[in-house]
Amino acid sequence: MKKLLSSKIASRNSIKIIFLTVIIIISTFALMLYLQNKELSRAVLVNQTQERQLVIARAGSRSIEYFFKSLKYELTLVEKSDSISSLDKEKTTKEFLVFINRFAGTAVTDIARVDSNGTKIIGVNRVGSKSGTGDNFSDRDYFKWAKNPANRGKVYVTEPFISRAGSNKGKLIIGLAVPLYNKNNFNGLTFVAVSAEKFAETFVSSLITDKGSFAFLTDDQYKVIDGKSKFCESEKDQNSCWSKFISENKDALSKNQEGKIIFSSEKNYILAFNKADLTDINLILIVGASNGTVDPLSLSLNRNQNLWFMVIIIMTL
Repeated sequence: MKKLLSSKIASRNSIKIIFLTVIIIISTFALMLYLQNKELSRAVLVNQTQERQLVIARAGSRSIEYFFKSLKYELTLVEKSDSISSLDKEKTTKEFLVFINRFAGTAVTDIARVDSNGTKIIGVNRVGSKSGTGDNFSDRDYFKWAKNPANRGKVYVTEPFISRAGSNKGKLIIGLAVPLYNKNNFNGLTFVAVSAEKFAETFVSSLITDKGSFAFLTDDQYKVIDGKSKFCESEKDQNSCWSKFISENKDALSKNQEGKIIFSSEKNYILAFNKADLTDINLILIVGASNGTVDPLSLSLNRNQNLWFMVIIIMTL
C-alpha cells in the first residue's frame, strides 16, 4: 500500500517537473519574442522617421533649386538691358529699384552694378545703404569668373561668404553674378546678394514641424549657413560634435544625392539629407531629430507588447 502511494506521489512530482519545465521554456520563448519585437518596432519607427525626414529634405531642396532658378532667369533679363550694360546710372538705378521690389519679402536684399575694373558704382537695397560704393571687388571669385568671355550669358552662384558692402555688410550672403558687355566689350557685372539668415528662415526653419526636430543647411565645405540648428546644441562641446559628425559622414554627404544617417555623440541622432544643385555649388539640406524623440512614439506599442506578454505568461500558469 505504501509502495503504491509512493509511486503515485513520484508520478505527480514528475508531472509537476515536466509541467514547470514546459512553462519555463514557453516563458523564455515569450520573453525572447517580446524583446525581439520591441527592438523591431523601434527599428521600424526609426526607419519611418527617416523616410519622413527624407521626403521633407527632398521637398526643401527642390524649393531652393526653384528659387535660384527663378532668380537666375531674372538676372538674364538684367543682362539684356542696354541701360544697365552701358552703365547709364540714372536708368540703371530705376531698373534696380524695380528688380529689388519684385523680390520684396524674399531673402534677396541687394543688387549692385560693378564696372569693368571691379569697382562698385551703383548699389540698391531696401534700407538705402550705400556701403561699399566706390570700393573695389576685383579680388572676388565672381568678378574673376565674369571676366572670362566663355561665361558670357551665364549666371554664377557663389559659395556663401561674408559681405563687405551693402545692407548685409559683415554678414553671410550667397551671391549671384551675371557678366555685362557693351558693344562686345566686357563692361563689368551685376551682382545680387541673398541674405543667408533670411534665406534660412524661409527655406530651413519652416521645415521644423515637431518638437525636438531640427533642420539646417550647409555648403560644399560643410559650413552651416543658418547657424541656428538644434543639432549638437545640448552637447558639452558643440564644435567637437559637429567635427565628429562630418568626419564620420563626409563620404556619404559628398558622394550621394541623398541619404539617411544615424549618428552618436553624447546623444543619438537620426537624420536624412538631400542636395540642392545650383550648378556652381551644392547646398546640403539636413533634417533630423534626437533619437529620444522616437521613444514617445514607441511607448504605446511597447505597452501593447507588455500586455500581450503578460497574457502569454498567465496562459502558461
